[in-house]
Amino acid sequence: MSIESNPASRLHTLLLGLLNGDPKERVLDAWARVLEVSDRHDVEIPRRLVELNDLLDDTEQAIKLNPKLNPKIYLSCFPQVRTVFSPLFIQNSREGMITGHLTPEVMARMEFCAEALKQGWSEVEIPNDDLQEISEDLNKLIEAVASSSVEVRLRKALLEALEGVRLSLSLYRIYGAKGLKKNLQGLFGLVFTERAELRNEASKNADVIDRLGKLMDKIDSVSAKALKVHKALTATIQFLIGLVTDSDEKLNNEQSPPDSIEE
Repeated sequence: MSIESNPASRLHTLLLGLLNGDPKERVLDAWARVLEVSDRHDVEIPRRLVELNDLLDDTEQAIKLNPKLNPKIYLSCFPQVRTVFSPLFIQNSREGMITGHLTPEVMARMEFCAEALKQGWSEVEIPNDDLQEISEDLNKLIEAVASSSVEVRLRKALLEALEGVRLSLSLYRIYGAKGLKKNLQGLFGLVFTERAELRNEASKNADVIDRLGKLMDKIDSVSAKALKVHKALTATIQFLIGLVTDSDEKLNNEQSPPDSIEE
């Protein structure tokens, strides 16, 4: 069964996770656990909290724009949630900071927001297996690009774009499939802009181009399914596959012995 999500439901899920754990746990460590941040907690957690505040702003705006809802009722819990999202309190204990602000009433109102947005702003959650497959393919592609003979400027641009995709994966629990799609569009822009250079690289770096096409196709497929839209980059993927196919045919022709000529 598909699980639907929207900005408010993702916030609600994260806050539920924050309520669980050791009462003596630091807020910093609680967020690292909930957001699955493995290292550089002092740097990454404040950055993620900024992202969460942005998501809360999006949710607030969506509630206000819905004429059927009373913003005063639905948004009354937001000041307390914003306090929990503040980087100023990450060294406090979870018991003293989290439980005091995320009361049953606050959590109930956030759940009401999630239900209210379900009709007009929802997406299907991407299965963990698909996210893991994308992550593994992405890591292999980054390694392939880094060790390739792709022209230095293009290699740097590819690595920067792929790191953007990696970031969107790590922020999936915050931004959902829209974050993935946004970074996919960044990759599309790079492929379109550098199409001539990619054509030049096709013969000697076919593996990189092949991996890039397959990764973009996978992200396009899962994000389109999640957002309930059609795939957007079919032509772009065909272009990349065509570069590899043309390169293989050229190589085969060069390696094939010439046809014998009968006397």
